[in-house]
Amino acid sequence: MAGIPTGPPWEWPLATLVEVGDGDGVRLRVDNGFGSSQTEWIRLVGVRAPEKDEPEDWAAAKADVAAWFREYAPDGLVKLVTYRTSMPVEIRFGRSFTRYLGKVVSIKTAVELNAWLVAKGWIDRGMTAEE
Repeated sequence: MAGIPTGPPWEWPLATLVEVGDGDGVRLRVDNGFGSSQTEWIRLVGVRAPEKDEPEDWAAAKADVAAWFREYAPDGLVKLVTYRTSMPVEIRFGRSFTRYLGKVVSIKTAVELNAWLVAKGWIDRGMTAEE
């Protein structure tokens, strides 16, 4: 299943939207403190959106992510909580890349992007080996 966090969460009090990738991933510039930042793709925990080969649904999911940012974080500023992926999942699906899983929360309203997307129906029901 995708989005299985392991270990304790890491909290980042400030991140800025760089790009909406699709309905379950965003690229954020994470403030590491002391004038340092890192830009990373964040896979939204618990959210599962269609892939690009389903263009209509893919576009709708991506539009929902963009709508959330317009409404709850129009300046692009959010809080980020990240988790490490579970090694068995990465091995099971034959992936050797590092995946950053996370929850995105509006700084101003405390509304969580992940929960908002799940409420709209973009829910992670588990991945198959082909995904």
